[in-house]
Amino acid sequence: MSGLPLQGNRRSALSERTSVCITQYRSCMKNVLLTICLILLLSSCGGKRGNVTIKGQFKNLQDGEFYVYSEDPSWGSFDTIHVTDGEFHFTHVLEDTALLVVQYPNFMQMRVVAIPGKNIIIKGDANNLLTTRISGCKENELLTDFRRAVLNKSDEEKQRMAEDFIKNQPANYASQAVYEQFFLNIKNIDYSKAEVLLNVLMKGAPERVSLKSLDMRLQPLSRSCKGEKLPAFSTVTMHGEKISNETLRGRWALICFWSTWGSDFMAFVQKEHKMLRPYLKRMQVVNISLDADTIEAMGRIKSDTIIGLNICDRQSWQSPLVHAFGIRYLPSVILVNPQGFIVGRDLDDAALQGELRKIL
Repeated sequence: MSGLPLQGNRRSALSERTSVCITQYRSCMKNVLLTICLILLLSSCGGKRGNVTIKGQFKNLQDGEFYVYSEDPSWGSFDTIHVTDGEFHFTHVLEDTALLVVQYPNFMQMRVVAIPGKNIIIKGDANNLLTTRISGCKENELLTDFRRAVLNKSDEEKQRMAEDFIKNQPANYASQAVYEQFFLNIKNIDYSKAEVLLNVLMKGAPERVSLKSLDMRLQPLSRSCKGEKLPAFSTVTMHGEKISNETLRGRWALICFWSTWGSDFMAFVQKEHKMLRPYLKRMQVVNISLDADTIEAMGRIKSDTIIGLNICDRQSWQSPLVHAFGIRYLPSVILVNPQGFIVGRDLDDAALQGELRKIL
C-alpha cells in the first residue's frame, strides 16, 4: 500500500514532463513555421526588388526600337527595347539603384533612375521626344519636371538651374543625373565647378558607390586634358595586334572613341577619316569602338572603310580605356603630338581641321 502514492507521484511527474515537452515541441514547431514563412516572404520580396521594368507608349511610332545602357556595372548590359504597335515592355535584373541612359529612335538621349522593384514608365510622342514624360518614382518625375523647365532656356540658364537643382537636393539620384548631363558629360568641362558640385553630391549621399565612381572618372579627366601626357595604356586591336603608348611614340596620333549605335557618331567618324587622308603618312589613327558586339563594329569598319588601328574590347562604357582617357560622351577625339603630349581633345570637325592644318 505504501508504494501506491509513490507510483502515483511518478505518473503525475511523468505526465507533467510529457505535457511540458509537448508544449515546447508545439512552440518550437510554431517558431520553425514562422521562420520558414518569413524566409519565403523575404525571398519573394527579394525577387521583386531585384527587377526593374521599363514600359510605356510612343505616339507616331508603330514599330521600332530604342536602347538602354548604363555606366554603372550593376546594370551590366547594353539592351535593345522593341516597340510594337506603339508599346513596349522590358524587364531587367537589378540589385541596386542605377542611372540609365535611354537613347531614342532619333538618337536623342535622356537619363533615368532605375530602382529595383519600381517601374520606369515612358510616355511620349516620337515627333517631339523633348516632351517625353518619365514617371514611376519620385526621382524620374523630378527629372521630367526639370527637363521641361529648362526646355527653352539658354545653355547658361540651363547650367545655373542645374546647379540650383543639385544644391537643393544633393541626396537625390535625380541630382546625380543632372550633374552628369550638365557638368560632367559635356565638351567644355569646367573642372573646378564639376569638382565642387561632385563634393556637394558626395556630402549628400556619402555611401553611394556610383558617386565614388564619378570621382574616379573626374580624376583622369584632369590628367588627360590639353598639355598633359597621354595616360599609359595597353590594349589589343580587333586583329590581335598589341598596341600601347610605345606604338604611337614619334608620330602624331589621333585617338577616336565612337560606336555604331548613333548616326551622329558615325557621321563624325566618316568626316574625320576623309579629313585625315592627306596626313596619314605622318599620323597614326586609333579607333576605339564602345560597341558591346564586335561583329556590328567590324561590319561598319569594313563597309565604311574606317582607316587606322581598330579596337573593340566589348566592355562598352566599362572599358579600361574609357576610364584611362576620361571619356564622357561620344564621339570623342584626342590629338597627341610625337612626344606623347595631348594638344587637343573633344574637338569638332572645324576645330580638328584647324589643328591639323596648324601642326601638320
